[in-house]
Amino acid sequence: YEGQIAHVETVPARAATFGALQSKLPAALAAATAGRRLWSHQALAVDAALGGHHVMLATGTASGKSLAFTLPAVAAALERRERSLFLFPTKALAQDQVASLRELLEPLGLACATLDGDTPRDDRATIAAAPPAVVVTNPDMIHATLLPGAGGEWRRLLEDVTSVVVDEAHVYVGAFGTHVAAVLRRLSRALGGAARFFCCSATIANPREHAARLLPPGGGRDIVVVDGDGSPRGAKQVIVWNPPHKPRADAAAAKRPRTSRDAWRLFAALVEGGTRTLAFGRTRKLVELVLGYAKERLEAGRAPELAARVAAYRGGYRKEDRRRIERGLFGGGLAGVVATNALELGVDVGDLDATVHLGHPGSIASLWQQAGRAGRDANSTSAAIVVCWDSPIDQHFARCGGDLLKRPMEPAALQVANESVLADQLVCAAAEAPLEARDRPFFALACGCGGGDCGAYDRALTMRKADRSLREAPGGGWAAAPHAADHARAVSLRVVDPVTFSVKCGGAVVDEVPYSRAFYELYEGAVYLIQAAPYLVTRLDVMTHEATVKRLGACDYITSSSRNHTDVDPEKVLRSNREVRTGVVHVSSKVWGYRKVCKKTLRILSMHEFSLPNLEFTTRATRALDAIAARRLDARAGLHALNHALLALAPLFVLCDPGDVATEHVYPFQTRPRPFRAIVYDARPGGLGVAEELYHRMGALLREARTLLACPCGLATGCPACL
Repeated sequence: YEGQIAHVETVPARAATFGALQSKLPAALAAATAGRRLWSHQALAVDAALGGHHVMLATGTASGKSLAFTLPAVAAALERRERSLFLFPTKALAQDQVASLRELLEPLGLACATLDGDTPRDDRATIAAAPPAVVVTNPDMIHATLLPGAGGEWRRLLEDVTSVVVDEAHVYVGAFGTHVAAVLRRLSRALGGAARFFCCSATIANPREHAARLLPPGGGRDIVVVDGDGSPRGAKQVIVWNPPHKPRADAAAAKRPRTSRDAWRLFAALVEGGTRTLAFGRTRKLVELVLGYAKERLEAGRAPELAARVAAYRGGYRKEDRRRIERGLFGGGLAGVVATNALELGVDVGDLDATVHLGHPGSIASLWQQAGRAGRDANSTSAAIVVCWDSPIDQHFARCGGDLLKRPMEPAALQVANESVLADQLVCAAAEAPLEARDRPFFALACGCGGGDCGAYDRALTMRKADRSLREAPGGGWAAAPHAADHARAVSLRVVDPVTFSVKCGGAVVDEVPYSRAFYELYEGAVYLIQAAPYLVTRLDVMTHEATVKRLGACDYITSSSRNHTDVDPEKVLRSNREVRTGVVHVSSKVWGYRKVCKKTLRILSMHEFSLPNLEFTTRATRALDAIAARRLDARAGLHALNHALLALAPLFVLCDPGDVATEHVYPFQTRPRPFRAIVYDARPGGLGVAEELYHRMGALLREARTLLACPCGLATGCPACL
């Protein structure tokens, strides 16, 4: 491994900066928290909230944001018997908060309750009849349950709500963010427009702008932004490791697998050395492979019992399995976990010593969010090890490791002017109370356009009048038509796959795979991994959306569905300029074969074909360089590299996950007639809002791609970074 460390830099430790409250807490609350000193950002945020302001608290991981938003809520409950809603983007985050909330609330005679899709009907009835001081929920529940029932079952709960906490606000971007912004406006409208909002976010480039777009206007409150972090932090060693990559002639065998092999060796070595480690991988399959190889290494090592103390964590696992892994990591039962970014959000995982990043995660914000999972002890030094893949973006940071610490955080891009999202939300709002002229500037801001002159609101309203989802209300304004009275249940806030495939073994569901990935992972003959254990897919039923698997014993090969292609065909241009267009596209993916690959040597053992229907959906895309075709330039190879570069760079321009976007790869030697163009599309049906945001940044994105592709290797045959 000599010479493979490309960059080492130490982020110095930071001492705590304490602050004193200028506001007075109720005596009982002051006594209950007497032993806690507030850090400076906590004190500033609590004072701002108690002073009646909206708050945007944007500080790092483990900086005590929960205490900052809890104190004002408890003070309001004790002094004025007011109620608060705490909104978290995931059920896991909500459950994580409830235990610590109860420790503070119950000695004060206050109660809290969780209200989400898993809450039993009897518990819901109890919460509705005798609402607690704090209700922990999520935007989906507000949208589809509380607001539609605001005049009935949930009236009592909502009538005394004066404050709303929006945690992990940085995840509300794209179309999902636009939906949530509109839901918060509907909520504020139902509460009379006077509620106080308290947002918490990871560190982002634009906390004030993001809060202004996300939160409802009016109410006579301004937004106080607190982004100076006063929490203590231990020193952190940031290490950029660049394993050797094979030259072009041998690249097909092991460009990426060589790096993953080094990654699992590193993970296993850290665990063996007593370093509690969390490794992050971009994909589910990578996470499972790294775990499997690490288990084998540990079983053959000096402490084979450690193989039972490492696990994988990703989407698709059953809820109870994910909670068990979280508890094991927090309690110390697990010595290491390999995870997707599902563990990037703020579920408490206890004290960790190191994070390993299997390739750059895509954005600087994600990298620091992940790295912040280790090193909570201010008196110890932690490590963040970035293992560079052979991609252009990874190789850029291998050459310029200092950029990881110097590059600014990306802005949270809340999608603007999404008329289809706003149109759906206006029908939901009209079902709760007729839309009146005074609502126009209120809901127009959900588009982020900054004022009552927003044309998107008028166009969205016209759209729903035309399809008769809205009708004139007897007292004036526009009400939801009878057939649209329950529209909220038909509108999903999260742009997700239309169906999920269940993975069954012995009749029991053991995993779930989204529609957009099912044909790539669950074809007959595939080896599917769950906690690194191999299962053979024996049947895929596309009608019932079920895959049947059987447990394998020893398995010396893995499978890869690398025989596929995707066609992206524009359907409607929504916006354009001279070189760039954005709009609606139809995506059709064909998976027609797979490879068996030797697990040890990573050589291809055999190739197989199968027949499955196309995966098809409609989404949003941004495309550029249609002019290449008009100029008759033979640019297939260059265009293939450019599309790869655009995908790698997109998360550095718009805060998103690398898997949120995809492209139509034009391979140099393919015979399918496809247009010469650079194109990036949202990788989920309906669109995520990322492609539309990239439309506004395409010029800068293309310039950065050109810089990235100007590889300094100087080799006529190229290197893995520029191929």
